[in-house]
Amino acid sequence: MHGPQQRDPRVPAQPPGPAAFRACAARKSPSSPESASTTTSAWIEAAPRASPKPSWTPSPAPCTWNTELAQPTTTARARRKRPLAPQRVRPALYRALDALTVPAVVQGRPLDVLAANPPGYALFADFASRPHCDRNFARFVFLGKAALSLYTDWERVAGDTVTGLRLYAGRHSDDPQLTEVIGELSLHSDTFRRLGADQDVRAHTTGTKRLHHPLVGDLTLDYVVLAAEDDPEQSLAIYAPEPSSPSAEALGILASWTSTSTTPAPASE
Repeated sequence: MHGPQQRDPRVPAQPPGPAAFRACAARKSPSSPESASTTTSAWIEAAPRASPKPSWTPSPAPCTWNTELAQPTTTARARRKRPLAPQRVRPALYRALDALTVPAVVQGRPLDVLAANPPGYALFADFASRPHCDRNFARFVFLGKAALSLYTDWERVAGDTVTGLRLYAGRHSDDPQLTEVIGELSLHSDTFRRLGADQDVRAHTTGTKRLHHPLVGDLTLDYVVLAAEDDPEQSLAIYAPEPSSPSAEALGILASWTSTSTTPAPASE
């Protein structure tokens, strides 16, 4: 498992080119474009515009959407200067991941998982081994069964995830990756459509997560989200237990398993 040919578990594969995104879009093409475009339009109209202050004020964004493909219309395309460049994790963030013994994840836009340390991948999912279009935290929360069983308070996590997407939409309403994520979630998740009507745009940078991990059982972890100074679209989320708590002991066991080649059996219910 940790032979000389194994890729660094923190580092996902190289950012994909246009062909990879086209393949993802084809695999996830909407079966009901009208439904997706209606929901996407509502998101964009409700998204807060970027502000230099820490508060956000919901206001309509000057963008309309094509009802056939849930893509920006000519007006929005004309406003877009160029596609957003692929994000690359800074060396300083990799060093921070190396130094941390608790789970840590680097997130980018729009809620893409850019990197993690081994405990981070072990806690959530091995995003590095997934196709690029599936390395997204919003998709993980709303479209997979693993998140439903992992999060004890899944509904709250889902709401926080919707808030994160809405905040991003206020800054990059014409990002085609955002349009794809919102359209896909709108088509396949009733909960996402329901929570999408909420106008909450408060950023959650600290709090507590309660999880039930399939290998080590119940965990209560405090988290903090730190923005990268040179790239505010990248953030480092760190998850830490109370010292000497059962959660700390369980995380220690999980961390020891990530450094071995033997995969243990899931914890009994």
